[in-house]
Amino acid sequence: MAKTEAAFAQKGNASLQAFYASSEEDVKAAFETYALHVLLEMLSITEARLLADQDERFACQVAIFGHAVYLQAIALVVAEIQLHAQADKDVILNTVVGEVDVLQVEKRKTKYVKTL
Repeated sequence: MAKTEAAFAQKGNASLQAFYASSEEDVKAAFETYALHVLLEMLSITEARLLADQDERFACQVAIFGHAVYLQAIALVVAEIQLHAQADKDVILNTVVGEVDVLQVEKRKTKYVKTL
């Protein structure tokens, strides 16, 4: 976390792509590691429900709340796991998330929802 915190302290609220473009090479790996850690922790809590959820009409939904670029890092890993198209991943990479905005990553699409 120290690497991601240092990058955030230097860059502030910016797109994930801005962090990747202007930071040291290992910052990308640090954000990916952070996101995977969060997702593994969430899976340990929700795994039984997610595995039992075979009928799309009753799909299990998980909401992840995060701050600034940390939310984008998690959303990107989720989109990659779900094999989203590059255009969907670009939405995540290039969005600067506001305080109460949403990155909605569904099975087949990703979108940014500006709430204010």
